[in-house]
Amino acid sequence: MGSGRIWSYRNTEVVGSKAELVLNAQGADMFVAKVTGSLVSTQKADSLVGHKLLIVEPYRLEADQRRSLVSTGRTLVAVDGLGAGEGDYVLLTQGSSARLTPETREAPIDTVVVGIVDQVHIDQQSVYSREEE
Repeated sequence: MGSGRIWSYRNTEVVGSKAELVLNAQGADMFVAKVTGSLVSTQKADSLVGHKLLIVEPYRLEADQRRSLVSTGRTLVAVDGLGAGEGDYVLLTQGSSARLTPETREAPIDTVVVGIVDQVHIDQQSVYSREEE
């Protein structure tokens, strides 16, 4: 695995080369966010019917100590097909990559949950563990 950073999330392990919470997989930026709520919309595009909408807050690695995740202060709406809930950390992708899943292929979606984070390790140190929450 070399000197890369290890990002573990349900059923998958990704090795990245950056210290930030941004991964590059097949040209698509992926990032970690915390689910802070949900959104209900009774009137929406037909292709969005049945999609669960979450309010998420992107997180980044705290710059000074590099031992915790901190909010970026932004808020996004993301489509979730994995069953994430409030308080979960999730792995997101945006843009055209958000429409590459079978569930989102035909929908006007810009942000989608592609993983539920179990652990984040930076410099051989755990900065987040789902089990410790």
